[in-house]
Amino acid sequence: MLGTAAYRLGLLAVDETQDALRFALDRYGQCVKEGLQQANTDFAKLLVREWDNKRRRTGPPIESMTDGQMVEILSALCVAYYTNNTEEIRQLEPPAIDIAKELNRRGGEEEMLRVFSLLGGIPGSRSLEIHWLG
Repeated sequence: MLGTAAYRLGLLAVDETQDALRFALDRYGQCVKEGLQQANTDFAKLLVREWDNKRRRTGPPIESMTDGQMVEILSALCVAYYTNNTEEIRQLEPPAIDIAKELNRRGGEEEMLRVFSLLGGIPGSRSLEIHWLG
């Protein structure tokens, strides 16, 4: 529902909606981002780019993380998936996506699978696997 609203507002590209969309990105994250990405307008792309840059500046330094630090974030996300903690999922999915991209950059799918195996099949890890492969 939020993604659909973001998509439609992204298509309309009305400047007065920027603050509301920024708030929605901060509060609801990935689903709003995906809606804006689907809109694929310059207006929507700018908002997504701003949010991604802000999130990366204030978030964990993915590029310099150790395996253990990555697994800590990924494990917390798996627990959130397993317990259906939507607030935690919203907060942890963006860095988990960044981790996947960084691992893919470092060594492709093989590197992603290597770090994924460090989770040891904890509850919720299947949801992460599906999310990464999606």
